[in-house]
Amino acid sequence: MTTNSEKKDMSLAEFVVIIAIVGILMAVFINFYIKNESQFKQVWFCHYSANL
Repeated sequence: MTTNSEKKDMSLAEFVVIIAIVGILMAVFINFYIKNESQFKQVWFCHYSANL
């Protein structure tokens, strides 16, 4: 059987892993957005000007 302290350690480890994964995903998204920012703006402007 596992004790409460072992369960807390496991949940803390899981929490740290989840935070790390979320941080990595945020970094990848921000990097992708920064690299393609001009293309996003161009698509938005073309779409916006076509719908006026």
